[in-house]
Amino acid sequence: MKNFIITIVVIAVVAVIGVYAWKQIGVKKTVVPSTSTTPKTTTQPKAEQPAVAEKTPVEIYFDGIKAVEPTTDKGKMVHAILLPILQKIYNREVDDKVIEGVKLQEQFGSMFTYVCNKVVAEADMTAVKTELEAQGFKTAEESGKSMTMMKIGQTWVLTFWLNNQQKAGLEVTF
Repeated sequence: MKNFIITIVVIAVVAVIGVYAWKQIGVKKTVVPSTSTTPKTTTQPKAEQPAVAEKTPVEIYFDGIKAVEPTTDKGKMVHAILLPILQKIYNREVDDKVIEGVKLQEQFGSMFTYVCNKVVAEADMTAVKTELEAQGFKTAEESGKSMTMMKIGQTWVLTFWLNNQQKAGLEVTF
């Protein structure tokens, strides 16, 4: 009889330790749904809000750039011609609001660096070329990701960051 009592005490101690350990490791109880009926309410389901799209690395890079203004007279002239062309290609309108798509990142002497908010494609390069030709520029040379555009008294070399998935833009030497 003494062995029987000792066995029951040991089982009880093991059970208490087991329950304590079970709660400590975070195992949750399974809730069994009640069979009672609850009155249905006539509340409208919440309207789903559109999922916010994650930004691409190009958009993140673009957002981190603070736009600058040209500092030289020649730079201001180049910027006045080129910026509207780039805006035509990269700006977009959403809900009657213009989303900025291009910024002048830096001017280093006679070189500009523009950044864009989407990957630069060959079609963008062609669009810039077409727009400059409409303003009287001639294509002196075009190869790969660069082109040289000329107009009396002006020579611009444009180098595009084609298909770069991390940052998008172009460099212009004038």
